Amino acid sequence: MNAVKKPIQWKALFVGLLIAEIVPIAILFALVAVFGPAEQQAATDYATRLGRMVGPIGGTMMGFIVAAKIGRKSSAPVQQGLLLGMGLAILDTVFLLVANAPFEWLLVLSNTLKILGSGAGGALAAANNRYEGQATT
Repeated sequence: MNAVKKPIQWKALFVGLLIAEIVPIAILFALVAVFGPAEQQAATDYATRLGRMVGPIGGTMMGFIVAAKIGRKSSAPVQQGLLLGMGLAILDTVFLLVANAPFEWLLVLSNTLKILGSGAGGALAAANNRYEGQATT
């Protein structure tokens, strides 16, 4: 028996947003701690360079994974995935504005990839729901 699903799982969306934002940051900290130089300034420079790769790649991957997971509980998984991606992009932009970071096109690309990756994760959840015989809208 299939239970009625809500179109958007708001609680799962907000928890997923936090997880998808925190995990790449934790991965960056771990990489700098394990592979980074011992001096404080050199480690900061290393983290800045490494963050330019870990942020876009990790954020996109986590958006996909989280959207695929939380989308399975939604009757509108693609829309939920796109909302997750937009939330990640907005949160990332707010963090950068608060940090007074200069504008870079890499940030636009990164946020675009997060939205697309999260939407793709939602599409995977929709396909999985159809395969399991659960209706989606």
